Amino acid sequence: MKTVLITGGGSGIGRQFCRLFAADGYRLVVFSLVQEELDDLSAELRRDFPSIESVLVQKDVARDGAADEVFAYCQQQQLSIDVLVNNAGFCAFGDHVAIDGRRMESMLKLNVLGLTQMCRVFGEDMKRRGGGKILNVGSMAGYIPTVGMAAYCASKAYVNNFSAGLAAELADYGVQVSVLCPPATQSKFMATAKGDDDTGKAVEKFVSGKMFSAEDVAKAGYKGLFAGKRRISVTGMLRFSMFMMQLFSPDALANMTLKQVKKHKAA
Repeated sequence: MKTVLITGGGSGIGRQFCRLFAADGYRLVVFSLVQEELDDLSAELRRDFPSIESVLVQKDVARDGAADEVFAYCQQQQLSIDVLVNNAGFCAFGDHVAIDGRRMESMLKLNVLGLTQMCRVFGEDMKRRGGGKILNVGSMAGYIPTVGMAAYCASKAYVNNFSAGLAAELADYGVQVSVLCPPATQSKFMATAKGDDDTGKAVEKFVSGKMFSAEDVAKAGYKGLFAGKRRISVTGMLRFSMFMMQLFSPDALANMTLKQVKKHKAA
């Protein structure tokens, strides 16, 4: 039986990934920060996929040393990971200088460092074994610097580009690395990202008008992963973003988003 490890699997896109892998007969190893989400997921899996084995663990994968601890846990449980889905992450809306420093640090640790370290420890194991798949959840936001979510966009730009570099490094060893670049998605994303200042509220309005379902995003990621794609889009949105990057400089793109945020502030 093949095994998939999914971070942030208790809700949203991660939860939909759990359902997709379970439907294909994978053993699930799911890490999430919120125990209540794991309890709910456990009940759902028992109901809808009674024959599937699942291991659900409450853990903060952004904490220092967490990736090594997760790998050690899998070794102790004799769980050889065939597919790693780095889905855990969050956003903080608002003027960068107004966002709480600890919240900002937590976001960057999870979105950047946690993902990077998980790729290191499990990528090394896959390289040694001569095969495996890694799917990192990036974002279209990584291609468009956006007012009111500057650090988040930068963190996802890191994920998008890190994934491309890692894919090239590991390809000769039979390890596939893909990055899913979704647009705004209907999930806990909005509730977690909510900002208290005027900019945060305006960005929330701006983003919420263009949202895809978590189910559709996960399906696109799943299909793209097993089609061997390195960069995975949802519909044609990614191609549009990359086209915009070719036409406009980062400064011009940021100024475009500034106009949209100001418009939603005035609304």
